[in-house]
Amino acid sequence: AAGGELDVDFGFGLDIQDNGNHLDPDDFGSLKFVDFDISDAVSQTQLINFCENLRLQSFYGEQCEDSDDNVTCGLKSVCSFELFRDWVQVPCNTTTNFPLTNSVQDLLVFPNRSECCDLNFPVTPASTFTSCMSQLADTYSSEGFHSGFHFRNGAFIALSIRIKSNFAYTDAFDPMDEFYQSIKSFVDPYIDNAPSGSGIATLAFSSEFEYYDLQVNIVESAYSSAAVSFGVAIVVLLLMTRSVRLSVSAIVTIMAIVFVLGGIFVSAGWDLNILESIIVSIAVGLAVDFTVHFTHAYLLCPDKTSRPARITYMYQTMGVSVSTGALTTFISGMALSFAETLFYYQFGIFLITTMTFSFIFSTFLLPSFLCRFGPVSQSGGVTDERNGDELTAKELSENTL
Repeated sequence: AAGGELDVDFGFGLDIQDNGNHLDPDDFGSLKFVDFDISDAVSQTQLINFCENLRLQSFYGEQCEDSDDNVTCGLKSVCSFELFRDWVQVPCNTTTNFPLTNSVQDLLVFPNRSECCDLNFPVTPASTFTSCMSQLADTYSSEGFHSGFHFRNGAFIALSIRIKSNFAYTDAFDPMDEFYQSIKSFVDPYIDNAPSGSGIATLAFSSEFEYYDLQVNIVESAYSSAAVSFGVAIVVLLLMTRSVRLSVSAIVTIMAIVFVLGGIFVSAGWDLNILESIIVSIAVGLAVDFTVHFTHAYLLCPDKTSRPARITYMYQTMGVSVSTGALTTFISGMALSFAETLFYYQFGIFLITTMTFSFIFSTFLLPSFLCRFGPVSQSGGVTDERNGDELTAKELSENTL
C-alpha cells in the first residue's frame, strides 16, 4: 500500500485451504468457496456491526489518498454491505436514471426503480434479500475490485472487504505478531458468535503475513522437532538398555546438554531464524552421542553387581573413544568458525559448544547419576539398592587409576 501501510483483506464465503502442489512454489492452488448465506436478519445485523466496529479498531488507518475524489474516497471508507443497506432504504420516489456523481449518496438513488427501495433493514424475507442483491450486482457489476460482492452464475457466493491499516510492514517478529493478534482478537468473536449455518462463520483475513508465518512455523517446528528427538531417544534407550533408571539418567543428561546450549545461544544474541531452527533440530542428535556410548558400556560391563566396577569399565572402555571423538569434532567446529558465510560460522560455533558440553556432561554428570541410580542387577531392569554398592569419589578415583 502507499506509504508502506499494510492492506488487510477480510473475506466471507471462502474455503481457506492450501490445495496447491506443495512441491511446486509456483502453484498457488485454486480458489474454493463454501456455502455462504447471510440472508437471515441476525447475519445481516452482525455484518453491519462488523463493518461499523472495523473502523474503530486500533489497526484501522486512513483510507483515502490525496488523489481520490469524493466518490472514490467515500467508497473506500465504507463496507460494500453498508452500501447495500443504504441502497435498499432509499425512498423509491427519489431514485433516478440520471443521478449526480458528487458523492456516494448520489450513487444510491441509481437506477430508477420501484423495488429494492423503501425497505427496512435487515431485509426480509430471504427471497427479497436475494433478489435485491442480484439487482445491485447487475447495476454496479465490475471486475478488478478488491472489495465488494462476488457472484457466480448469478448467485451471491462471497463478500470481500479491503482496508488500509496504519501499520507499516516490518520483518521484526514482535510488531508483526502484535498486529496479527490485534486483527485476530477482533475477528474471532464474530466467528464464535455466528448463527448456526450463517456465512459469518466463514470470516477470514489476510495481509502480508508470509514472513511472519514462516517465523511462527520456525519456532513451532524447532520445539516439535526437539520434542520428537527426545521421544525417539528415550524409546531407543529403553529398548537398548531395558532399564528405566539407565534410560532416565541418560535422557536427563541429554536434556541438560540441550538446555545449556539453548541458554548459551540466547545469551549470545542468536535469534530463532531458519539456520537456528536447523541447529535446534539436530542438537539432540549430537548431544546424545557420548551419553549413549557411556550408557552402553555401563550396560556391557561383565561385573553387573557393582556400580563402581561398571562405571570403571565404562570409563576404561569408552573414555578414549569419546575423548578423541569430541576433540576431532571440536577441531572441525573451530575450522568452520573462521568462515565468512553466516551458516558455516554459526554451525562451527554450534559444534564447538555442543562438543564441549556433551563431553563434560556425559563424562561427569552421567556417571554421577549412575553412582546413585545405576542398575546393578543381571538384566539391568530391576535395581539392587545395596548400600555396599554406593560409589564414592575416592572409590571412583582408585578404580579408574
